[in-house]
Amino acid sequence: MKMKHSVISALLALGMSACVESTPSLQIGSASAQAEDCTISTTTTGPGLLRGTVNLGFEGVGGYPLVLAVTSNLQSIPIQVGEQPVGSDVDLNTIYITELALSYSSPTEGLRFTESSSSVPIYGTLSDKGSLLINLFTAETFLDLVGFVVPGKSAEVLVTVQLKGERASGDELDSNEIVFPITVYNIPEDDLATSLCGTGGKFEAPTEACDQRGLNGVVPACQPAAP
Repeated sequence: MKMKHSVISALLALGMSACVESTPSLQIGSASAQAEDCTISTTTTGPGLLRGTVNLGFEGVGGYPLVLAVTSNLQSIPIQVGEQPVGSDVDLNTIYITELALSYSSPTEGLRFTESSSSVPIYGTLSDKGSLLINLFTAETFLDLVGFVVPGKSAEVLVTVQLKGERASGDELDSNEIVFPITVYNIPEDDLATSLCGTGGKFEAPTEACDQRGLNGVVPACQPAAP
């Protein structure tokens, strides 16, 4: 499916927002969008994102997926996702990422969150490039946004992200914190198709497993006009 970007922000690297006394062993670096083919490597899915956008007017939008580059400042330290395995041959230096800590705030008047902070278990794996796919919106937060951002309305959301983990030796670790701004708006898909494709126009149907329409300004191509 041909895709085009209606909004292209200045995309560089995701900045770190927290001041810490020492560099944490577990670090969040750059962030990028997930690819349409579900690729999550930050080296292949385009430049890093400074902020994101979500159009709730697209039916398939159900959250905000983001790919994080996860590293350690300790040389030759392996990083894995999930609880540490049980066994006598476990590398005591391995870092196991177990939780994603999220907190939400907004400068938009009237927007309130059912849970302003939440820690959720992380499942999955790191790619061989150290990339990790997360969803920045919990189910409760997404419902809050759907209820608030009705058609024609918008809101700004600041999401603070931190990874929590532990070593097999028992040491607990927290990553640096990053703050990722997201603009959430609601332009119904049919209205957007009429605006971009003409009266009666429609967008092409999704053909990719991880279709990105509605995220970061991505808008699908218009269906060819009938002969």
